Amino acid sequence: MVVKKVYVCIIMVVLLMVITAVTVFAEGEYDEATELYDQGKYEEAIVKLNIALNEEPGMKEAHYYMGLSLRGLKKYNEAILSYDKALRIDSQYSDALFEKAYTLCDLDKCSETIPYYDKLLALNLDTGDKYYAYANKGDELMHIKKYNEAIVCLDKAIEIDPNDTYAYLEKGIALYWLDKYNESIAVSDKVLAIDQYDIDAHNNKADCLYELGKYHESIAVSDKVLLMDANSISALNNKAYALVRLGRHKEAIPFCEKVLKLEADNVHALNNMGISLASMNKYSEAMAFLNKALAADQNNSVTYSNIGYAYISQEKYDDGIRYIDNAIKLDPSDAWDYNEKGYALICLKKNLESLQYFDKAIQLEPDYAEAYENKAWALTNLYQYAEGVAAAEKAIKLNPNNSWTYNQMGYLLMSMKKYKEAIPYFDKALQIDPNYKEAKDNKKKASSAIK
Repeated sequence: MVVKKVYVCIIMVVLLMVITAVTVFAEGEYDEATELYDQGKYEEAIVKLNIALNEEPGMKEAHYYMGLSLRGLKKYNEAILSYDKALRIDSQYSDALFEKAYTLCDLDKCSETIPYYDKLLALNLDTGDKYYAYANKGDELMHIKKYNEAIVCLDKAIEIDPNDTYAYLEKGIALYWLDKYNESIAVSDKVLAIDQYDIDAHNNKADCLYELGKYHESIAVSDKVLLMDANSISALNNKAYALVRLGRHKEAIPFCEKVLKLEADNVHALNNMGISLASMNKYSEAMAFLNKALAADQNNSVTYSNIGYAYISQEKYDDGIRYIDNAIKLDPSDAWDYNEKGYALICLKKNLESLQYFDKAIQLEPDYAEAYENKAWALTNLYQYAEGVAAAEKAIKLNPNNSWTYNQMGYLLMSMKKYKEAIPYFDKALQIDPNYKEAKDNKKKASSAIK
């Protein structure tokens, strides 16, 4: 009996030694794999990890690093399988939960990441991990356009660490997409109070100022970015956009060209280049850039809008309307498209039909001066003078520096035989543009009618 016990003890010791040796060997391969991973040698790391896992299939860390290595090789689906193996061993393995969520994002499966961040937030995470769980969940919610929910998560991240700029930046972008531009600027300013050189915060601020119609201020912010990074594509595009809106098309072109040297298929730069050239009556060159933009992204509403504008500028109204209609299908919330279609319909003498598009533009953007100007024009053509006067008055209130609108108002009043009332409007038009021939002629007609 004693001998048997001795043999059993010896066998157990031997087994323990073998198990220990296997474990040590597996851990050695794993350690080498992690070093290779850190050096970016993902394929070599995978070889070592496979050896380690053949010896120790229950090593969750090896499965985790296998996922990291596969992700490094952009083998995202295989990486997810490795994270899943690690999570089957330990369902609360936070590193694997984070990485699986990141990899799902790589696959554009943003909505599928949310449950993993929720699992993480149910764990007893340290402060740093909890911050990033909330912040990353907010980021993913933004990708699926749930901006208000995103802000709730980002605010929780900010509460945890009010000195980290990541959550602030994401919140600023969410507010931008909610059209809350002033609030977004305030958040960007908080980031800049922490780090005055944060380029992303400056770029978001420039975007917001542009949307608020503060084009000069937007340019000033973009210029700050370009002093820090002369090749910032966002800043170059932002500045070009603002210059285009200011009608400074020649000035916009060099910024577009610089972007296109850095990124030949950049849709924003191609569009800005196209619209600038079209505004300079260089239509064949403009269409070449706009067609490149369309080839790069066939679902970009702005490209269709700009091609429509280029055709309308060439008096090819039916072609222009066709492209504007495509833009509206892709983005039915852009007031500019409705106004542009209405303008084309006036040019086709479809004045009555045009009114619904100006009204839609005004519904979307109540302070859209040009839509009121065009509406006044259509109503004039329809002999609806009183309604035309109301539209022109609103246009003048919104944009008191447009000579065309003052002349139109004068013409409407003259058509209603209110000649004395009409003359001050012609005078105002000529004050803004002394060479405005139509305003001069109309003033003569009104003056003659009084005599």
